[in-house]
Amino acid sequence: MHYDAEAVPNRSVQPGFANLGHEPVDGPGVAAVVWHDGNQFVRIDSLDPQAAANPSPSLVLSTNEVRRALEAVLLVKSGGDTTPALDDREVSTLVGPVTTALAGLKPGQDVSFLVHHSGGLSALGRKFFTAGRIFPDNGSLDIIFGKVREPEVGETIVGGESPTRKTGSRGERTQADYAVLVKGPVSLADPARPDWAKIAPAAWGVSIASPSSQPAAAAATPAGSAVAVPLPTTAVPRGRSDPDDIAKRLEVLNGMRQKHLITEEEYARYKVELLSRF
Repeated sequence: MHYDAEAVPNRSVQPGFANLGHEPVDGPGVAAVVWHDGNQFVRIDSLDPQAAANPSPSLVLSTNEVRRALEAVLLVKSGGDTTPALDDREVSTLVGPVTTALAGLKPGQDVSFLVHHSGGLSALGRKFFTAGRIFPDNGSLDIIFGKVREPEVGETIVGGESPTRKTGSRGERTQADYAVLVKGPVSLADPARPDWAKIAPAAWGVSIASPSSQPAAAAATPAGSAVAVPLPTTAVPRGRSDPDDIAKRLEVLNGMRQKHLITEEEYARYKVELLSRF
């Protein structure tokens, strides 16, 4: 199936208008709507205010590569249960339009999405949804999760994005009930942001390890254990060297270790990276 990104007018909902769960997908900041079905969508948005000043080079992937990338991300619920970030139906719904949107990104733009969770229908017919922001970052594919498995609700909004359907932000964490599972090609873009997944090219079948480094990596990994992905040198955003900020991040990092969301080795590695920012 082919998807075309179409520019849309920048309209908003008038004050006092109750949308009853039907938030417009083409609010302020939306450059193009690639696909929508009711209030599900894949669209091209302007970068959020906390985006890097220098945009990352584009990343063009095939539909199969995008599918493998999306399927690679697992989430850990606050209670400890592990679940795919997107189930099979959600992945199948998103893969085509996300592929098209990534190919059409221009500097200063992200892909955002909202998709219904197939297992989220209550006796009253309430739907649950997952929303996020996808963008390339120097060869990797990043996903910041906004709301995950959240119920649809009717509400009154005044233009823009509904506060209950946030698609993720570089500036602050939106999702508190789920955390990205660090495993294999999936790491955290920032150790203090468990909602921000960084998917390495290995997830879609591209090897970036040099031949000389492969034997050493294999020797250092116990049989049957998860492969630890080296922390990218840009994992902690530049400019965040304030001691109070680093102290808060260390607290979050320690909490993730205590909840077994990261291993002792990953904790030590992220801690060293954070302390190096003093």
